[in-house]
Amino acid sequence: MMRYLWLLLIPLFNHSCKDEPAQTQDIFHAWEAKEFISIESFYYPKIDGNKILLNIESPNSYQLKLDHNQCNGQIAQLSHSKIVFQSAGCTKICCDSKFSQKLVEMLPQVTSYHLDNNKLNLYIDGWGSILFQQVQLR
Repeated sequence: MMRYLWLLLIPLFNHSCKDEPAQTQDIFHAWEAKEFISIESFYYPKIDGNKILLNIESPNSYQLKLDHNQCNGQIAQLSHSKIVFQSAGCTKICCDSKFSQKLVEMLPQVTSYHLDNNKLNLYIDGWGSILFQQVQLR
């Protein structure tokens, strides 16, 4: 009888001992930049009404839509909570806000990320983070 009890319990132990899946929430969306969370945030305010977008299309590419310009770049690494953006190539149509300019400057310094519902936080060691909210593109 005891042997059969173990046979019933083994699948339970096997399931409970499995590692939790890596952060599997989908990062492949459009994200609106909301704010910098850093002691420097005061110097780079976001202009109300301007939608600054980060679109992560695949594990190896992204796009930025700034105030006036657009950028395209590569993602060098994307794994459980780790992301590394390469510098983006941007158009030079007009003058973007200080917020947009700082975003382009800081994105290649991001080392990790965290997803929480429809919010994405990109972390920069020794500086702070950039908060985004998921948006639907039309």
